[in-house]
Amino acid sequence: MLRIVSLLLLCLLVSGCDYLSFLKRPKPSDAVARVNETYLSAAELDAFIPADASEEDSILLAQTFINRWATEKLLLEKSRINLSFEKQAELDKLIEKYKNDLYARAYKEVIVSQQLDTVIRDTEQLDFYNRNATNFRLNEDIYQLRFIQLSKNHSGLKSVTDKFKKFDAKSARELDSLSIQFNKASLNDSLWVRQEDVLRVIPLINSDNIDEILKKSQFSQLQDSLSVYLIFVKDKLVRNEIAPLSYVEKTLNQIILNQRTAALMKKLETDLTNDAIKDKTFEIIKHHEKP
Repeated sequence: MLRIVSLLLLCLLVSGCDYLSFLKRPKPSDAVARVNETYLSAAELDAFIPADASEEDSILLAQTFINRWATEKLLLEKSRINLSFEKQAELDKLIEKYKNDLYARAYKEVIVSQQLDTVIRDTEQLDFYNRNATNFRLNEDIYQLRFIQLSKNHSGLKSVTDKFKKFDAKSARELDSLSIQFNKASLNDSLWVRQEDVLRVIPLINSDNIDEILKKSQFSQLQDSLSVYLIFVKDKLVRNEIAPLSYVEKTLNQIILNQRTAALMKKLETDLTNDAIKDKTFEIIKHHEKP
């Protein structure tokens, strides 16, 4: 109750009207602010204020919301008074068009969401990639690599290094079981990763040594005062080469879905118009000719 009373008193002060003149005007029972004959209800204000907000925060949020609401209403009223009828008519047409576009798009999105096939088959994906591969050029170098960062004083450093270099099925399983001992590790060298990500994860690689260390089919062992880094580059693709399918798969799938969505929306518009013509709810009464 104290919170509500405080907010109401605050709102009356913010409105800029004296209390007696405010009472003379008819208002909704839950009104908390007024700009001329437009009222802000308590329900609208409460929807803006989080339920768990403190008393102090609630008052500040209420003041912010009411001031913004009042400014918007005052600007709108001033625009109606001071803008020419021609300008107002122009703006009203734009507003009506925007409203119609919003309704139409919302309706189309509902229908499309019900009809859109989101399953992308491997054959379709591969066919699209092959037909558009030149559009998927890399804008930075990418790598397939594995790496391990472990303590410089790790007791099993030699054994881990041997397994890392060999990396047959057995060695991979053993390294995976030991991964809890490593500071960092990434053993899945079938994934393509960006150069930016490699530099972030392995700080000893920089612009001066990157070309020497990150060579295809090369093992490197780096060391600082605390850690040893084991790195093996399985493969490398450079900027402007065509990106592998696995690297652009998400982007490619989104493009396919966007194309399906656009086609469904176009079909919806065409079918809607054709059905209206058949039902005689739409007709061209007279062909317009330019004078």
